[in-house]
Amino acid sequence: MMQKRKEVCYNKKSKESKYKGVNGEMAGSRYEIRDKKRKANMILNILIGIVALLILVIASQLFIGGNADKVNSSEPDNRQASSEEKKDETTSADDKETKQLDEKAVQEDANQTEIETNSEEPSEEANGENPLEGATVTEGEPGSGVEQIIENPNWKPVGTVQTGDHVTTYKKASTDWKEMEKALSYATGVPLENMVTLWIGNNGSPNDAKGTIKNKTDGKTYRVSITWIDGEGWKPTKVEVLK
Repeated sequence: MMQKRKEVCYNKKSKESKYKGVNGEMAGSRYEIRDKKRKANMILNILIGIVALLILVIASQLFIGGNADKVNSSEPDNRQASSEEKKDETTSADDKETKQLDEKAVQEDANQTEIETNSEEPSEEANGENPLEGATVTEGEPGSGVEQIIENPNWKPVGTVQTGDHVTTYKKASTDWKEMEKALSYATGVPLENMVTLWIGNNGSPNDAKGTIKNKTDGKTYRVSITWIDGEGWKPTKVEVLK
C-alpha cells in the first residue's frame, strides 16, 4: 500500500512538473511572439517614415522644379516681348525714314522735271536773246590759253525753282547743278543737248561759281563765270573761249 501511495505521489509530482514545464514553454513562446511583433511594428514604422520622407523630398523637388520652369519660361517670353517691342520701334523708325526719303525723292523729281522743262523752254530773260549781242569781246593774253574773253552787261539770271536761303551745291543731278548748267548754256549759246559739262566748281565765294564746257558740234571749249542772284538764279558774268 505504501508503495502504491509513493507511486501515486510520484506520478502526481511528475504531472505537475510536466504541467509547469508546458506552462513555461507557452509563456516563453508568447514573449517571443510579442517581441517579434514589436520588432515588426518598429521596422514597419521606420519604413513608413522613410517612405513619407521620400514623398516629401520628391514633392518638394517637383514644386521647386515647377517654379524654376515657370521662371525660365517667363524669361524667354519677356525677352521675346522686349525684342518684339524693339523690332516694332525699329520698323516704325524705318517706315518714317522711308516715307521722308520718298517725299524728298518726289520733291527732287518734281524740281528736276521743272528744270528740264525750263531747259527745253528757255526763260523769258534768255528766250530769243543772242548772248553776244551788246557784248564786249577782247583777245586773251599770249600764253594764257584763252583765245577770247566775252563780257555782256545784258546777261540776265536764268531763273530758279529754289526757295529759301540758297546754298551752292556741286553735286551732279542736283537742282543747283542743273541750273548752273543752264546758265553756262545761256552764256555760250551752246544748247544743253550739244553741251558736255567738263567741270563746275567754286569761284572764290559761296555765291560765285565757274564751269568748263565743250560744244559737241564744233569742239570749242568755254570757261564761264557765274554768280547767284537771290530769287532769280544764276547769272553769267564772263565767258572765256579756250584755245
